Amino acid sequence: MGFNFRESATKAVVDSALRNGREKAMLETLAKAYPNGLTVIAGDLTHAIDKDGNPKEYCLIVFAEENDKYVNGGSAFTKIVRGWLAEFDGDVDKMNEELKASGGVKVKVDSKRLDNGNNYTVVTVV
Repeated sequence: MGFNFRESATKAVVDSALRNGREKAMLETLAKAYPNGLTVIAGDLTHAIDKDGNPKEYCLIVFAEENDKYVNGGSAFTKIVRGWLAEFDGDVDKMNEELKASGGVKVKVDSKRLDNGNNYTVVTVV
């Protein structure tokens, strides 16, 4: 078979391979389902446009406990993934390969609601 139009189209509209074949989950839901912690096995950085039209970087996270799902990470997870990617010169595939092979990183997650209505995620590495 020649050119794979479906694969090409999917790559063009999906900003991270972590979304492929996974459904979006809410971090708060997973944190409640796994009160003893979750194991990060993959991450990636992506961008969205904020309400003022400016690009905003955030991360996607996959946990071993439900690896058929991904979550949008908050600022704490984004800092973690940014640091990991820097160690791998931006090579997300290599980072995720080594992260998964290492058994991942166990974290406990607690979501707090701020006075302004926004959620703030507290991440504790265990």
